[in-house]
Amino acid sequence: MTAAAAREGTPLDALIIGAGPSGLFTAVELARRGVDLRIVDAEPTAHRQSRATTVMPSSLALFARAGLAGKFLEAGIRIDRFTVRDTELAEVAMMDFAGLDTPWPFALTLPQWMTEQLLTDRLSDLGVEVERGVTATDLDMRVDGTGVVLKGPVSSELVNARAVVGAGGAHSVVRAAMRQVLQGGTYDHRFAVADVEVETGLRRDEITRVIGERGIVLLAPLPDGRTLIIMDLPATDVERLGREPKIDEMQRLLQGRLTAPPRILDLRWSSCFTLHHRIAKSFGDIRRYLVGDAAHLESLYSGMGMNAGLHDAANFGWKLGYCLKQQAHAGLLHTYVLERRPANERSMAISDAGHRKVMDPPAPATTDDSSARGPDSVAPPPSVDARQTFLMLDEQYQGLPSSWG
Repeated sequence: MTAAAAREGTPLDALIIGAGPSGLFTAVELARRGVDLRIVDAEPTAHRQSRATTVMPSSLALFARAGLAGKFLEAGIRIDRFTVRDTELAEVAMMDFAGLDTPWPFALTLPQWMTEQLLTDRLSDLGVEVERGVTATDLDMRVDGTGVVLKGPVSSELVNARAVVGAGGAHSVVRAAMRQVLQGGTYDHRFAVADVEVETGLRRDEITRVIGERGIVLLAPLPDGRTLIIMDLPATDVERLGREPKIDEMQRLLQGRLTAPPRILDLRWSSCFTLHHRIAKSFGDIRRYLVGDAAHLESLYSGMGMNAGLHDAANFGWKLGYCLKQQAHAGLLHTYVLERRPANERSMAISDAGHRKVMDPPAPATTDDSSARGPDSVAPPPSVDARQTFLMLDEQYQGLPSSWG
């Protein structure tokens, strides 16, 4: 079916509003099942920002089914362990992922724009292009679908879609049309993040968290020898830094947190942001559905947020595909709502616990106390179950593994 046919009144199978990771992966899952769809995004061009950088092995399993795992493995940095270090970067605790029962006993890191580019390329291979600079408004429920006004750079059109998917993030027009809000709260702290070139001397296969008296530093390797740095901000810096901290400002923040801070050589992207823990009451109704940040927001300290959105897309995509092709009863699609909201509630609880533990930590170890890093002071190795939870490998739906279907 062509876009022209949709304009003439024959309903399009699916319209996806928002071309972030969850929207793009939803489109991939639908397109590879032969669903007629369009995907639009209000931004005129694709961004080049790092944003969410962690891809969990559970998401790699989903990508493998979609023919994407190889591309991600080629593009990303393999993360074999997670460490906690003191302000002199001496190891205090470590979680090693070796031995987990999965083809991918590791996480990957890569900038979000690269994740989106890989998904966009796969979608293009399937014959669907992202329509950019297109804003969706005026969602109107109809007998045979949902009418949506699409405002492009030159003209507007009315599209009728059998299913509309809100993937437009925290300000989703679809969620607003469903008369829903993201329920929950906002964390007190603000944070600064930057994609930088810096020589830390740390292993390139680990994500590191430094906890000191003056704040938190999270260090994650990225492709091309780069590093993502995230730091909490003192109240005095919140207004002064603005939205995009400069390289000297990031260096000053790092200076106050590490005993011998490395010099930042280059800054490609930076931002200041607030973290939330919020979720929609329902992820869908008869013809309108929410995926990713349009449905839930988590703290970045767990690395679960984008991955939870990818899990939304996979769960929703195959079910909508079956229903649209009349290969399953329409009630199957409602199980997306029944399964993914509790799953995301669990992810949010894990993420929230991790966030609060980081932001209200025990007294940090110091290198002038030699006993601080002795065997009795280092946390015991986590159980396999704890590592599975950390990497989102133990998610289940009503007693069934997340790969069901």
